[in-house]
Amino acid sequence: TKLKLSDINKTLVIDVIANTNITQEDVDKNLPDIIGLLWAYNQTDYAEKIIIDVLSSPGNLIPKEYDYALSVDETNSKTLIYSTTGNDPKDETTLNYLTSASRIISGYKENTAPFGYVARAWASKVSKNASKVFEFNPEGGSYDPGGNAYINKKFYLNSTEIYNATMHISVHRGTSSINSNGLFVDASGDIIGDVNWLYTQQKTESGKTTNMDFGVIDVTDYLNASPGGWHEIEIRLKSQDDFNTHIHPGTKVEVLYKTEKERTFTGNYAERKYFDNVLSDQSGIKKRGVWAIMPINIPKAANVKNVTLHLRALNVFDAAGKDDIQIYFNNNSIYNVTNPPATYDAFINITAYVNASKNITNVLSVYIDSFENDFWGLTNVELYSDPENDENLSSYVHIEYDWSLENKFQYGYIEVTEIKHFDGIDENPKNFVEDFDNHEITSAYLHVAQIDSENVSITVEPYDTVKQKVFESPRLRALPSTIYIDPSYFNTSKENNTINISDVCVSLNCSVLPQSSLEYNIFVPSQVGYGAMFDTEAEANQDAQDRLNDTLYEYADILDLGIYSKKPISTGNIPWMYGPALITLQVWKS
Repeated sequence: TKLKLSDINKTLVIDVIANTNITQEDVDKNLPDIIGLLWAYNQTDYAEKIIIDVLSSPGNLIPKEYDYALSVDETNSKTLIYSTTGNDPKDETTLNYLTSASRIISGYKENTAPFGYVARAWASKVSKNASKVFEFNPEGGSYDPGGNAYINKKFYLNSTEIYNATMHISVHRGTSSINSNGLFVDASGDIIGDVNWLYTQQKTESGKTTNMDFGVIDVTDYLNASPGGWHEIEIRLKSQDDFNTHIHPGTKVEVLYKTEKERTFTGNYAERKYFDNVLSDQSGIKKRGVWAIMPINIPKAANVKNVTLHLRALNVFDAAGKDDIQIYFNNNSIYNVTNPPATYDAFINITAYVNASKNITNVLSVYIDSFENDFWGLTNVELYSDPENDENLSSYVHIEYDWSLENKFQYGYIEVTEIKHFDGIDENPKNFVEDFDNHEITSAYLHVAQIDSENVSITVEPYDTVKQKVFESPRLRALPSTIYIDPSYFNTSKENNTINISDVCVSLNCSVLPQSSLEYNIFVPSQVGYGAMFDTEAEANQDAQDRLNDTLYEYADILDLGIYSKKPISTGNIPWMYGPALITLQVWKS
């Protein structure tokens, strides 16, 4: 193994260089590598000449009274390069082994050229096919007949094109025609599309009959008119027969769009979650009020630093003997205001309540001039929020925590979002099974859709693992449209992760609708390593690009491509490319 090609018979060296793929650059390679090269090129006749010259020539390594054989063994394959008897030693019947020695060689493969071009590729910039859910959490207002509840949502979308956008609406309204409710309008008050109402039912409470409806509306064209930037959708509802009108869980906008923006993470998570603007509009001396809920989602491994509610309410009515502003954290009253000014603005730190809770999804409920089904306001009260034009004065929850997810944001991967619908039929309870294709999940959100909702419980049961409860409704109308499920609840290496949603209620229909969905983020590779070897650099580069496109085609378009090719290379210098193979010398005496 210490001998180099340059150490052997010079005439033979010239002959080998002249008649094989061995070049002058190879003369300083040791003989096992030379034999490996000739074996890879299928030029073993010259390997045989070298073996004879080194081992059998007078004065060389093996005395003539001994026989020997040299072979190259690859997985499930053995090539006899030379044997003094012409036979593989295993076929000899009278031999006594004197010795056997082997050496591993890597970077060579039989009948595969050990010189050529290989390339790897990475996407330095991508345009992702992204998905996003913008939820309307349960909220509403007004009370006496003829009142209006206006729910206005503004959301920002970093998009260059919108492929599809569908709005789901679950509304609890009065007794009038559905056509006088559920108007989806833009900033100018123009109706943005027709609702396809899929489910409807009536409900009687305390002698009052109301209607509940669920439908969908295609808002693709509306959002695509200006795909990037702020969007606005307003739901206009009417109240009749002394009942507040509001929306139920499952009201949301699902958007499939193209974006060039990547989420970044520095270890500190900070976000403002803005309330929707909710206005109770009524004329005359009639009761009115507003309410809304907001989920506070905290990963299990997070270290919560700050959670603060900023509440801004306009035209608050000061009713004698009433807590005109009430705030609940889950099922606990944490903040009450009597005799508030008409414009009420406050920052309320709720960090301690979040830290004391064991839940990963907590529910914050805000009531203004109302509480549950009791309304007493006599002014057009408003939960104020306009994140586009007035972000600092808007109502929001500021959430800040440290999180170890930054270690998962690795070079060579991009984060993408999947949305999977439950499908099937409306039923209670309802199961959904997902396998995640062995992807690593960074976050998961459950969007439950119901016609009516009362006491919802949600569990997750990975295959062959204990079922765990991830959420339970803390109070009336307190199921948010988004429930956080920590990735630790899933086993992505198994096929069956079962999510179960059940509701214990006295309503005619608390079924979970097939429009419920699971939204989760995963990592997919944005690079490919070295591939096969090619005769030209162009072929190697094209192969790398094709392999990268095959990896990303479902998730992203490649805008900027990086390609690095080794040109030309010897696989003997890259041991991990091929092999290992075993060169074995067996010496015996019959």
